[in-house]
Amino acid sequence: MTKKKRIFLLLILSLLLISAVLLKGLFRREEYNKTPDLSGKKPDTALSHTEYRIPTSIEALTAHADAILIGTVADDTVRNENGQLFTEVLTEKILAGDSPESFLLLQTTVGSSSEPIVRTGERMILILRRQKDHFVTSSNGVFILDDNGRLASLSPFIICARYDGLHLRSFEHDLKESYFYSVIGGSDEERKALAEQYRNDEAFQQKRIDEWNKLPGGKPIDYEYAVIDSFFD
Repeated sequence: MTKKKRIFLLLILSLLLISAVLLKGLFRREEYNKTPDLSGKKPDTALSHTEYRIPTSIEALTAHADAILIGTVADDTVRNENGQLFTEVLTEKILAGDSPESFLLLQTTVGSSSEPIVRTGERMILILRRQKDHFVTSSNGVFILDDNGRLASLSPFIICARYDGLHLRSFEHDLKESYFYSVIGGSDEERKALAEQYRNDEAFQQKRIDEWNKLPGGKPIDYEYAVIDSFFD
């Protein structure tokens, strides 16, 4: 091999190494927001405020989900024949589970307000549970996306608000590492089997406990609190 060829080869290898480092940095999950502004966030009127309902992990948010996706509100005032108010959402990208190209989302209000939690034109990540002919969610399952793909949670709970200001790739990273990622949208039997495995996986439980205990304002939890306490129950 000539000297010129060796130099050329070294140059190519150097460029490949630099590209790999840059790509790794590009897709690395950002640090959680430990000081989110919770002043304007309120839990849903339909949610229980008892302590065990506070989500403590990504598993608590996703264990019972039928679909997790990025969507845009096409119309926030759709009524069915019974007069119920729905939101029409257009599916942009399915992150887990399954969803049609467009669907109806039962409108949920937050706190004492009668305003729907999402409005026409808003782009967001939604964690959804399927009903007969529509989906439901709560403020815990809604993350508004800005033009740069940065998240703003609607939930007052730190496990959701920690994503405020982070890029959606960070949420996608955590979602793919969730214990229940493989069964989102799956059968009840699949979920129950994995839930039992999850409850007995002490090493994974400890990982989530350690994550929770590092977040500000959260009461220290133990094994019992770390099991699946989903707001969809």
